[in-house]
Parts: sequence; structure tokens; C-alpha cells
Amino acid sequence: MLFWWLRVAVPISLLAPFRVQTVYGESYAASAGVLSIYVWAQFFRNFWIARNTYFALEGQLG
Repeated sequence: MLFWWLRVAVPISLLAPFRVQTVYGESYAASAGVLSIYVWAQFFRNFWIARNTYFALEGQLG
């Protein structure tokens, strides 16, 4: 799953300025940094979900 996530996250974060400018126009080009941060923050969110699912399946949660 890590490699699939990297295949998505790296292009999105590298092409964020181009994508935001293309879709939303020049006035929103400054928000491309937010998209890059959001994509990389999803790794930690998904890791947390996978961790909790594992603990729930093993009966170690709570």
C-alpha cells in the first residue's frame, strides 16, 4: 500500500501548482502548497486507520 500511495502522492505534490492553476485559475495558484501538504498528511491518516484496524482484528483495542 505504501508504494501505491507513493505513486499517487509524488506526482500530485510535484504537479500541484500546475494542476491548481489549470483547474481553478491564476487567482488560486498560491493554494497549491495546501494541496501538497494535504497529500502528504494523508499518509499519516491512512497509517493510523490501518494501525487501528490491525489492533481491532487482534482484539488489542481498548
